[in-house]
Amino acid sequence: FILGVIDDIHPLRPRTKLIVQILAVAPLLAGGVTIKFFFPEWIGWIITGFWVVLLTNAFNLLDNMDGLCSGVAAIASGVLALISALAGEFYMACMFALLAGGLVGFLRYNFNPARIFLGDSGSLTIGYLLASLTVVATYYQKGVPTALPVLMPAIVLGVPLFDTISVMLIRWKAGKPLMQGDTNHFSHRLLRLGMSVRQAALFIYLTTLTMGLAAIPLQYLPLRAALAQTALIVLLFVLIYLLERAGRQSNTRQP
Repeated sequence: FILGVIDDIHPLRPRTKLIVQILAVAPLLAGGVTIKFFFPEWIGWIITGFWVVLLTNAFNLLDNMDGLCSGVAAIASGVLALISALAGEFYMACMFALLAGGLVGFLRYNFNPARIFLGDSGSLTIGYLLASLTVVATYYQKGVPTALPVLMPAIVLGVPLFDTISVMLIRWKAGKPLMQGDTNHFSHRLLRLGMSVRQAALFIYLTTLTMGLAAIPLQYLPLRAALAQTALIVLLFVLIYLLERAGRQSNTRQP
């Protein structure tokens, strides 16, 4: 949060922000908040650090349109609260629900046309909180048919991850600096398809909710069905990509 406040007042270099974000992972590791699975503890530390920094930046990058970051985070938090409640983790369900409630209250004034804004202090904090809470929550338990539920946080938070990965690929292909801001984000690409700001935000909200709800059955499905469900989720993102690509090509052909 402090990093975001400073960056809002006096923009910092991307490298400086990244270093501070990596340092911010240290208290989590010291407190035992790490991803635990069938691998050595030190690998869990690395994966945890990568996950927290990635998601922190993903929500920071997602904050490029009125109500987008706060709305997506609210929906994702609500779905994660439901997942935790179904798994009997009621404390974590309450934590996610509290975050969702705060974001919904904020979204009332942040939706287009926005009267208040998150700034980096808000978006970085939201990303860090969601990354940390998803590490604390448990998704794989004894009796679960497969280990695929460990993918649930990545699926629920798939929209900000998709936005980050896709925009980085676009910058890389164009030979531009990866940390340089532009208008190639998921939301911007929807605007170029002819959507309004509100329509683009609502489309991304629905995409987030769809992905989140599609992740819930992974806790109960046997291996083949769980693999089919995972493939379905991946294909939904492929369809979105093809829709965007067709839109870009159509705009290019127009005089």
